[in-house]
Amino acid sequence: MKKAQVSIEFIFVIGMLFFIFLLILAFVFDKNLDVNESKKIIETKSDCTKLADLIINAFLSGNTTKIQSKLSYNATISSNSRVILVEDYVQCTLPINQVNATTLLKGDILIENKNNFIYVKNV
Repeated sequence: MKKAQVSIEFIFVIGMLFFIFLLILAFVFDKNLDVNESKKIIETKSDCTKLADLIINAFLSGNTTKIQSKLSYNATISSNSRVILVEDYVQCTLPINQVNATTLLKGDILIENKNNFIYVKNV
């Protein structure tokens, strides 16, 4: 066997190993993107549920109740359809419609019960 024959086979083996490494790397990168997207969906769903719970809590606590909290994502409250939409793709429902329709930016919010009507706004 000649030295040139061994070198070509060695280069071929190294090339195949590099190709397999690239395939594994592509698979891991794809799964990482899926995990990050799932994490964001879970976090936005959590923010949506938290906001709905705070609104219900303010309503049930009675007149003059004030609750201050923080949102991690932008949210839109639609009182007519009783829906909270977070980041334009995660939504949850409100069991009450006595709440003002508003768009909230991430950050500090204030929820107030005035005469059994809930006002939600950024502070």
